[in-house]
Amino acid sequence: ITEQVNIFDKESFEKEVEKVEGKAARADMIAHRTKKSIEEKYDEDPVFYQKFSKLLKKAIEDYRQHRIDEAEYYLTAQQIMDSVTNRKDDGTPSMLEGNDIAKAFYGLSELVTIKKNSSVENIRTINAEIGLKIDDIFKRNLVVDWQTKDDIQNNILNEIEDYLYDLKEGKKLNISFDDIDQILEKTLKVGKKRYH
Repeated sequence: ITEQVNIFDKESFEKEVEKVEGKAARADMIAHRTKKSIEEKYDEDPVFYQKFSKLLKKAIEDYRQHRIDEAEYYLTAQQIMDSVTNRKDDGTPSMLEGNDIAKAFYGLSELVTIKKNSSVENIRTINAEIGLKIDDIFKRNLVVDWQTKDDIQNNILNEIEDYLYDLKEGKKLNISFDDIDQILEKTLKVGKKRYH
C-alpha cells in the first residue's frame, strides 16, 4: 500500500491525478484529498477551512444530483483545491496579504462581529486590524513552551481583551463581553496550533 500524496505537494499530486482516467474520477480524487487536507488543517484557521469545506461539499452534492456535469465538477474541485493550497480567499483585505496567521484571527473576529457591525463602513478593515494586532500580541508574548504556561496565556488573553475593549469603548466596534470571550477562546485555540 502506498501513501496518498498530499495536495500541498503540488507536483507529485498533479502526477497522481494524471494517472486517473476520466474527469469525474479526477474531480473525486481532488475533492476527497482536499477534504482530507481541510480536516487535518481545520484548527489552524477554522473560518477559512469551513468556507471551503462547504463549497467542496456543495460541489460533490451538485455533481451527484446531476446539477453540474463532469467538466464543471472537475473545474470546481480544482479551484477549491487551489484556494486551499494557496490560501486564497477573495474576501480577505489586502493588508493581510502574506500573513496567514493574522488572516486566521481576522476570520475569527469577522465571524463574531460581522452581524452586529454590518452597517459599519469599514468593518472588514477593522477586523483586519484586529487580526494583525492579535498576531502581534502573540508574537510579543511567545516564549518556549508557552502553550503550557498559564501566566503567558493569561497575558496574551488580557492584552487581546484590553484591545477589544478599547475598540468597544471608542465606539469603533459594536461588541459585547460575550463576543469578546468568544474571540478570546477561539484565538487561543488557533494560536496554540499556529505558534509552535
